[in-house]
Amino acid sequence: MSIWNKVLVGVISLAAVFLFYLAARALKAETAWSLCALNHQKRIQQLEKQNHDLAEGTDTQPGIRQLSLDVHKLLLDRRRMWYGCNPTTVKVSRDEGTAEITATVNLFDDKGQAAPHGIAKGTVLYAFEELNVKNKGQVLGEFDVGQYLGEFAVTKANPNDPNDKQVNFKPTSRLNTREVDRLPRAKRPWVLYELLPRDDHEIYASLSDAQKKALLPADSVREYLKDGKPSERDDPSECVVDGKYVRPLLDYNILFNDEQEKRMLLADTIQALQQDKQLVQEALEEARTQADACAKDIASTKTEKEGMQRERDIVAAHRKDLEKNLGKMEAWIAHLIEINQAMAGRIAKLQLEAVQRIDQRTREMAQSGAGRP
Repeated sequence: MSIWNKVLVGVISLAAVFLFYLAARALKAETAWSLCALNHQKRIQQLEKQNHDLAEGTDTQPGIRQLSLDVHKLLLDRRRMWYGCNPTTVKVSRDEGTAEITATVNLFDDKGQAAPHGIAKGTVLYAFEELNVKNKGQVLGEFDVGQYLGEFAVTKANPNDPNDKQVNFKPTSRLNTREVDRLPRAKRPWVLYELLPRDDHEIYASLSDAQKKALLPADSVREYLKDGKPSERDDPSECVVDGKYVRPLLDYNILFNDEQEKRMLLADTIQALQQDKQLVQEALEEARTQADACAKDIASTKTEKEGMQRERDIVAAHRKDLEKNLGKMEAWIAHLIEINQAMAGRIAKLQLEAVQRIDQRTREMAQSGAGRP
């Protein structure tokens, strides 16, 4: 073995050891990363379970959804409200379904002095007509309000200045035609709520039946009149407590939002139907145009048909005359053929007789010439 072969074997041996070391390190790194990934996967599963338990809750602890519902129930109170608000400017846009309202909010402290209204920009307010006008500073009852006017967002206000009573606000959603017409005609003053008033058995229990009939819609007043009174046979079992009818409480905010969604869907449906109607009308108009064109084509075709029929009758009559004349011509031709044949026979006979006479004369001349000396 030469020296270079020995050197090559040594280099290969050293490279093999180095590559073996690298393979071992790679295997160790792969094992470590696999273990790390497995640990992370277990941690992810634990966190997913924790997130699910936090959101949905467990048998022993409520989740975020349940707590959010509880918080929502706790927030059903009215919070702040402002009576005696006088809308000084109500600008509405019928086409865009928007409105810009400027109202004067009068708020007084216990001493009868002007106090800051505390309404900040971005506050959502619920507006009602105020039925009864009270003295300044006097607390009014829950149902000293009239027709619900809508949900509004404050666009401009100075909450801390007692001398600045102007509050500008606009609707939080697009108004329909009825709402646009209702706002300028709404009775003054208005009542503004920070939260929509909650439904309560005790509030309606303090009203007489006549007040309930005057306040509530006719299609739902019966439930309010029956509330707290002895139940009837056809009453649902879940609405009967200790033999009395208990009216289910309503969340007006949810109901209004639901009606808003239904109204938007209905408006979209109406718009889609109007577009379909327009397309159908355009298609109908096009069909009518085509029908008129077809009627004109039919009339023109009928005229052409009548002209062709007249021409056909003229041609048929002319053909009949030609056939009649043809018959006469054929008979005349046959007669002429007979005459020609007879004349040809006579001519042939005359020619034969002429030939015979010429032959005879020729013989006579020949004989006479032969008899000469």
